[in-house]
Amino acid sequence: MNSAPEAFLDADHLPETLRRLDALIDQTEDIERMRAGLGMRLALSMGLEIREGKVPGSDTADLVSDWMRRFGQDTVDQAVSVARAFLTRPGELAMELKLQISSPPQPPSPSLKGWRGGG
Repeated sequence: MNSAPEAFLDADHLPETLRRLDALIDQTEDIERMRAGLGMRLALSMGLEIREGKVPGSDTADLVSDWMRRFGQDTVDQAVSVARAFLTRPGELAMELKLQISSPPQPPSPSLKGWRGGG
């Protein structure tokens, strides 16, 4: 029996998901994974702002400002690219991630370059 807390991915549990994602980001040592995690965090936070009827950036501006101080411009730029991709092409990214998770390790897909800031 697994004693770990249950992970939720639905909108009703978004604040808990954000706390769990923050904890994972804090533990991540791989810079690319951290950047991807920051991007997912930003996209989810922007979604929460919209859901709550807040002006976009009302909460996330402070979040990004803190990241600039902690991680630097390059990391924040990559995180923003990831967030943009999640917000503008979520279905395509979900399929890419599903394929990557279910297949043996392979070189990065050219279509993922766009969400990592390559275009």
